[in-house]
Amino acid sequence: MSNPIPRQEYIRSGTVRSLNVEEELTYQGVAFVPSAATDEKAKVSSNDTTPGYLDGKLVAGSGITLTQNNDGGDETLTITANVADTNDKVRVSANDTTPGYLNGKLIAGANVTFTEGNDGGDETLTIAAESEGFVKTFLMMGA
Repeated sequence: MSNPIPRQEYIRSGTVRSLNVEEELTYQGVAFVPSAATDEKAKVSSNDTTPGYLDGKLVAGSGITLTQNNDGGDETLTITANVADTNDKVRVSANDTTPGYLNGKLIAGANVTFTEGNDGGDETLTIAAESEGFVKTFLMMGA
């Protein structure tokens, strides 16, 4: 902060009706501190012509909830997302128009079998292939 201008440069005579203190300072033993009441409202940007309280400036979009807590005290604002990820299916490629479950997207060819394991739990999908009496088994983990 630069050197303060002596008090007599600010006020030569008259009555001070308003004093906006932006930084704490002391002059001739008198402390001047920023007042909490100098500016309580928020603007969205410097172009905002209507300052308001934060709960009025925030607007909850789809799937969002705003909750004011501790009314009249040390208030807080809780922002909650109420969106559940319901996309639990797979696609064969990015342009697949019909997502589905893994065991419905895979097609067993000749001499290939699929076996679902641990039904209803942490499921697995076993793919077995028979070749001349020899069985090759691959285990794929599913959700």
